[in-house]
Amino acid sequence: MLYHALHTWLQYVPIPQPLLVASPLIESSFAALSDPSLFEVAVDVIVEVVRMYPSIHAINTDLVLKMIPLVMAIGSSPADGKSPFDQALEGEDEDSLRGFCRIFTEMGESYMSLILGERDMNQQALVELVLRCSAIPEPEVA
Repeated sequence: MLYHALHTWLQYVPIPQPLLVASPLIESSFAALSDPSLFEVAVDVIVEVVRMYPSIHAINTDLVLKMIPLVMAIGSSPADGKSPFDQALEGEDEDSLRGFCRIFTEMGESYMSLILGERDMNQQALVELVLRCSAIPEPEVA
């Protein structure tokens, strides 16, 4: 219920980005991705944060910098195993793949100013994740 309320607030209430940066709800939303019963609404929350606070507006910088490593952790393989995205690919879990690809593509769109910027923020890794999503054979996912 919490994530549904947060998603609605993000859609209709201009929440000051410093409040989101200081809130544990961002990290909690990413943690909720591992709970199948919360996965879809957690994806909705993450996508809405990325969409509503794009990198083009300097006031969003702290939130954008907080979101980048959290999103990239979904697709980047840790030293001790496979990323959640890789696990979903191996398991052909279309629901998870659809959610992860929604997050990656929204980040690619909303953070375009960073992707095209001169500051090195591992932009290539995000572009590669979007390309991996587009290579998934299932049309509804890609």
